[in-house]
Amino acid sequence: MVTVDQNYSDKDAASAAMDYKTKLEKYNKNSCHELNIFLYFKDYTFFEEVVGPFIRNKIEKRFVDYFLLNDKDNLNVYAQP
Repeated sequence: MVTVDQNYSDKDAASAAMDYKTKLEKYNKNSCHELNIFLYFKDYTFFEEVVGPFIRNKIEKRFVDYFLLNDKDNLNVYAQP
């Protein structure tokens, strides 16, 4: 049986073993909110170099994008009744 923690640690090990070019190729092929969140918490360096600028340049941002960019002004809009 594989637990969630083991699953994430396997992904961490695989991510650490990948070279930068491979990470870029995989990100270009599989880009999504779920992957962005994973990279934010598990590979912040790659997130800051690649994902962050990509999200900042999106025309239509969603809640998750504002969260990942730490954009408190736009997040507060979601907190209003």
